[in-house]
Amino acid sequence: MKKKFLLCMLSFLIACIVFPVILIAQNAASDASMTEKTEKTGKKVITASRMSFINYATTMLGVEFRLGGEKPETGFDSFGLVKYSAKKSLDKKLSRDPQKLYDAMESHPKKKELVPGDLVFFKSNPNGRITDVGIYLGIYQVEGKYLGKEVFIYSSARPVKINKRKRTRASVAIADMNEYVWEKQFFDTGRFLPTEDATIKEMMAEETTDILQEEKVSATDFDNVSKEIDAAQLASGVTSQFAEAEELSKEIANDLKAEVVKIAGGENVFNKASIEQKSQWLEKAKESIKKLGKYANIFTSETADNRSSVASSTKITQTTVGTLSSNDASEARLEFIEYSMKFINNPHVPYVWGGTTPKGFDCSGFVQYSALHGVNLTLPRTAAAMSSYAHSVPKEKMEAGDLVFFKSHGKVSHVGIYLGKYRGSGRLAGREVFINAASAGPSTGVTLSALDEPTWKRTFCGSGRILPSATDSTSQLDYAVASLLK
Repeated sequence: MKKKFLLCMLSFLIACIVFPVILIAQNAASDASMTEKTEKTGKKVITASRMSFINYATTMLGVEFRLGGEKPETGFDSFGLVKYSAKKSLDKKLSRDPQKLYDAMESHPKKKELVPGDLVFFKSNPNGRITDVGIYLGIYQVEGKYLGKEVFIYSSARPVKINKRKRTRASVAIADMNEYVWEKQFFDTGRFLPTEDATIKEMMAEETTDILQEEKVSATDFDNVSKEIDAAQLASGVTSQFAEAEELSKEIANDLKAEVVKIAGGENVFNKASIEQKSQWLEKAKESIKKLGKYANIFTSETADNRSSVASSTKITQTTVGTLSSNDASEARLEFIEYSMKFINNPHVPYVWGGTTPKGFDCSGFVQYSALHGVNLTLPRTAAAMSSYAHSVPKEKMEAGDLVFFKSHGKVSHVGIYLGKYRGSGRLAGREVFINAASAGPSTGVTLSALDEPTWKRTFCGSGRILPSATDSTSQLDYAVASLLK
């Protein structure tokens, strides 16, 4: 009996030692698998909490600077902006004291390991106190001078351009991490949000309005053509719009790469260089490409500075967050559109007010989800905020992949993804169409609509660009620069 008891005790002790070791080994294997998967995709996952934090902070763009300010009504300094955004978006209390905020960070990742939503700290004097903090946004993807740059948002004490008339004032603004002043004053990073938490499908949706919920829409306002579409014809028609653009894009990208490799002194040297060094080389290469005779006549299109913003907001909100996933703009646009088209007329994807997942979408939830999962591009949550983020483009210059906006009661309340002219047969033939999540009419859920339908024609208020132009040579050059900085 005693012998059996001793054997039982020995078995129990062995189990207590071996079982935890097995669990640790399994967890390590799981972590290694996750790391390997992340390294293979090369994408930085932007979690739900980070998206909420970033989206809220960017709605503050244009709010005036005020030393010690902590509210949009009175203005912000950079520490007040971070504190306010964290409290409102995450109900998380952060200190506005520079040193206490820095000390409260859970970790301080290396600069090259930053994920959108991390903080960046600056000192005007290397031996002095922390003087500024910003929210890291990642790679800027909207057309303009910041395309392809690593950017952050902060409350600037220095006057910055706030509109096309070039008026300036100190306000919440976007800045380039590698601009000389910030590169020189950079102190350290800070991480207080997890890199893995609730996914996009678990995000709490903000309340959004939908134009079809606010207006009395009858069936006569629609052609009820959505269910008649030929998916193959639709896909073929969208793809054909980019055939010529892709050739130009590849030519420009190849010329840029050859030039920057020559400036860097070899491809290996370029690949191993820091982002800061790559940026400097690419700026030189970009200017060299512009001077080539073969492009002398095509770098003449209007720039982002000549475009006005959609008349839905007075705030300058012209940034998106994400990592570039394509070699050229036309490919990025195709990925965005093709992903969104998966949901057309799917009875399992209904319209749901406030919905942000395939379990149910509202209009902006559908666009946001398609951008995030199609091209790893983070957009704001509401239609109005998206219209402020996007660069406005004239209706006659819209490209497939641009966004179209519609107004109700004086404000932007609906958004869709423009697809160009329908190349198939039937009642949609030759008409300009867009894909959207609709809450009323003959076809609800994710559906195809024509811009000339009475409701949409009456309420259309503008179009916006969230991805670089696929047909503009200057944009293609900027996009090639951004792609080489991935």
